[in-house]
Amino acid sequence: MPSAMQVPHANTSAGALSGIRLTTPHGPVEAFLGVPYATLGPGRLRFAPGRAPDGWAGVRDCSRPGPAVPQNPSPFGSGADSPSSHQDDLHGLNLNIWAPAGAKRGRPVLVWVHGGANIIGSNAEPLHDGAALAADGDLVVVAVNYRLGVFGFLHLERATHGSGLSNGAVHDLITALRWVRDEIAQFGGDPSNVTIGGQSAGAALVGTLLGVPTATGLFHRAIMQSGTAERVHSPAEASAVTCDILRHLGIDGSEASTVFDRPTSELLAAQSAVCLEYESRTVGLSVPFQPVVDGTLLPASPLDAVRAGLNSTVDLLIGTNRNEASLSLAFGPPRDPKELARTLRGEIAADLGGVLGPEQYVRAVQSDVGQRPSEAEALEAYLSDRSYRQPSNRLLEARLGGEGLNFSYLFDWASPAMNGRLGACHGAELPFVFGTLDRPAAAFFVGTQPPPELSSRMMTAWAAFARTGRPGSWATYREGSRHTQVWDENPIGRSDPRPALRALWSTVPAQSRLA
Repeated sequence: MPSAMQVPHANTSAGALSGIRLTTPHGPVEAFLGVPYATLGPGRLRFAPGRAPDGWAGVRDCSRPGPAVPQNPSPFGSGADSPSSHQDDLHGLNLNIWAPAGAKRGRPVLVWVHGGANIIGSNAEPLHDGAALAADGDLVVVAVNYRLGVFGFLHLERATHGSGLSNGAVHDLITALRWVRDEIAQFGGDPSNVTIGGQSAGAALVGTLLGVPTATGLFHRAIMQSGTAERVHSPAEASAVTCDILRHLGIDGSEASTVFDRPTSELLAAQSAVCLEYESRTVGLSVPFQPVVDGTLLPASPLDAVRAGLNSTVDLLIGTNRNEASLSLAFGPPRDPKELARTLRGEIAADLGGVLGPEQYVRAVQSDVGQRPSEAEALEAYLSDRSYRQPSNRLLEARLGGEGLNFSYLFDWASPAMNGRLGACHGAELPFVFGTLDRPAAAFFVGTQPPPELSSRMMTAWAAFARTGRPGSWATYREGSRHTQVWDENPIGRSDPRPALRALWSTVPAQSRLA
């Protein structure tokens, strides 16, 4: 864990900053925490694109993380010392920046987008603290706060009589990338060598940015850990979520604009109620708050935009964990084998409309893993495929033939959590990528004796990708070979590691797929 040393300084167009110097096992780091990149206003302006922060006189203290954006408590626990416990309606849009100590310039930049189902999280979460990765990889790491839930994803076309306030979170990320373009040289970063990366919902937002025309040129590489370029709402779907929020607030549709007058606490209470409703009728991942294909910022679905060639020069590193859905099933209601089989049949029928049967799916899993899966294993594999693995495969396939390089991985190290029941679960790769194995927050995933060499190798690969567009000696993902780096204690490159499932899903018509 880093320890503090002497005070560094930096200048930005808004004013001077003082940070904090940290020591890590990989060398000293200069950190500037809670650096504002945008400011919001009250009322309606909580939902509008942010404006440039006001300048300040003197030196701004950036030795501690800034406030988080408004959000409900995390279901995983959030005491008074949680990074998300200190929140601010207007000043939550800030950055944490870590750079190796010293006067060196022109370092590659990694901009990190945290996960949290678009409703929780912050740039100060300990699992993705950027100090160790910055020092080990000679990078400038920038972690972003962005608006969540109703403030970042509510589709407010009705409330604004057609003028539209939507995609606040996506606007935030674009604003942060523009800040990096204009200011990161003051922290030793190279604005012409920017990688944007994220995990889970953060990776899905990175996938969304691949489909945003106004984001073109703001980043040159992308890292997506357990993400998708398909997690967006149509206007009708987004409007339905807005109607649910208005219903819980007691607002008639004809008075939708009064939502701007409601206090944050009431909006978050309505958001919590809507999330519970969606969770009650969803098996696996439930994400009611998503970007919307609004026809302006996001003219088309990101996957379709990528297929049409948008951002085709961006290099991509993308992958999933073998047991992505194990966490949601482990903490969900217990089910006996017969109920698990019924659930799988029901999910496949609802998602795929008879195009694919459950026995076909089970046989494909058996072909790929070498034995017939249990009912629980089959359902977990299906939910992992639906939300993570197959959307990642479709994005890779959509980019074949473009100028940008593509690299695929599968994280296969089994967590010891819950006596090994979770396998290589969602989020387990984060402390390996960021070198935060020693953090208390990582203990659930990695136990007491995680393999440090696996972390060292992943940190080196991620940093190399951010620097050059190639994560070391991996082969690129190409049609025919579909090379995938499998990360375990003994990493190995494999061609198309789950071919039967990938081939089976490729037969499903696009309109039948869910991500």
